[in-house]
Formats: sequence, C-alpha cells, structure tokens
Amino acid sequence: MITPKMKNCQILLVDDEPAELEAYSLLLTSMGMKNIRTLSDSRNVLATLEGMQSPVLFLDLNMPHMSGQEVLRELKTKKPQIPVIIVTADSEIETAVE
Repeated sequence: MITPKMKNCQILLVDDEPAELEAYSLLLTSMGMKNIRTLSDSRNVLATLEGMQSPVLFLDLNMPHMSGQEVLRELKTKKPQIPVIIVTADSEIETAVE
C-alpha cells in the first residue's frame, strides 16, 4: 500500500535503457508517485542525488560506463542513508546473492 508520505518522496530511476525508464516511470505514476526523475548515465548518480531531498534510488545493475554494483559501492561509502532498490533483467542467482 502506498501511503501519502510515500507519494511525496523523490525517486531516481537509473537505467541505460530508455524503454525501461519509461516503463518504471509509468508504473510508479500509476501508483500515485509524483516526484520521479530518470537518469540514463550511471556516472551522474551522485551529482543528481545531491539536489534531491530524501531520495529513493531504483538502480539497474547492468549499465555501461559504471555498473550498478560500482554505483552501489560508492553510495554505501558516500551516502549510506539512501535506500536503493536493485532492478535487473539478470537471472543469475550469484548476481542476486551478491
């Protein structure tokens, strides 16, 4: 259940696939979420998060330039308070466990 407080949180969707960003945005919007930003270049995640208040990050693992795992490691060091939801089409058990 989406609460009114959750509807006002800021969401950053990070994926190098424009179709995936659009699909996630539409889904979250249909659930009542309002503050959704998208980003296709994982190298810009930290800079983008700087301008956001209490963000939640949806992060793809498989991206060029900087993988989701690399972004996650950097976030754990520099912004550990930010919740991260991993999204990936990778079906490998090892990836999920990692």
